[in-house]
Amino acid sequence: MNVTEGSAVIFTGRPNPNKTKETQTAGAYSKRLKKQLKIIQDLGIQNHWKRQQFIARWRKALKKYDIKEKNLKNDNGAKLKLIGQAHIRIKSLEKELWFMDSNIRELRIKLDSQRLENKRVIERYERAYKQMQNFEGQDSLQIEVAISGAGMD
Repeated sequence: MNVTEGSAVIFTGRPNPNKTKETQTAGAYSKRLKKQLKIIQDLGIQNHWKRQQFIARWRKALKKYDIKEKNLKNDNGAKLKLIGQAHIRIKSLEKELWFMDSNIRELRIKLDSQRLENKRVIERYERAYKQMQNFEGQDSLQIEVAISGAGMD
């Protein structure tokens, strides 16, 4: 019989085997229970390792795709950076071309005005040269006429 005093149990006499069957450390039931617990524990360990292997494979696959994703992001970032640099270069070249185009237009206007001025100068020289030739030709004719006329008289 068991007598309870406070929190302690005092055994008095022989324990009843029918009531304490679960607590026996020896016997067929205990052996079966221990065997089942060992099997469950082994299965738990096996399942644990299988779970760990599955998780490791899963993490490895995710890591591979994570690396691919990072590479894609880096490639995309690099492409965007190159596009930005190209855009900046294009803008600066566009400004340079605009400046050069405006300078060329101004120089063309100056060149056209200079050509017109040169044509006018050439025309003036040609008129002056023709007048000189006409004047020289008239003088020589007058001199010849004067000489020939003087000799005939």
